[in-house]
Amino acid sequence: MAFTVISVSSGLSVEQCRRAIENGPEFIESDVGYADLLEQTGWKITNCQDITAAYAASCKRQLEADEAHTEKLVIFIGKDEYAERVAEWRAKLTVIGEGLLRRELFLAVPHIN
Repeated sequence: MAFTVISVSSGLSVEQCRRAIENGPEFIESDVGYADLLEQTGWKITNCQDITAAYAASCKRQLEADEAHTEKLVIFIGKDEYAERVAEWRAKLTVIGEGLLRRELFLAVPHIN
């Protein structure tokens, strides 16, 4: 199995954690890390790569594309929705840059006893 996940970084203060959750994807909050979850459900991680830099670059490209097409987007989604969308991309880039969010690529196989 191969999948990517966006998660809250470990070791954050309460305020940092709140900001990460607020700016991350829906349902990001978890009491258990993905490595532990995989182990608990019978999977063995064969590889895990930090791809946070690529995630940040992708968010930056999306922001740049939105800003390059401001007029058309405002027509299609409205001025308020556009402003909210751009603000969300900027906030996401900020928390990624501060190390509050991370993206990882997991490769795992069923654990055979």
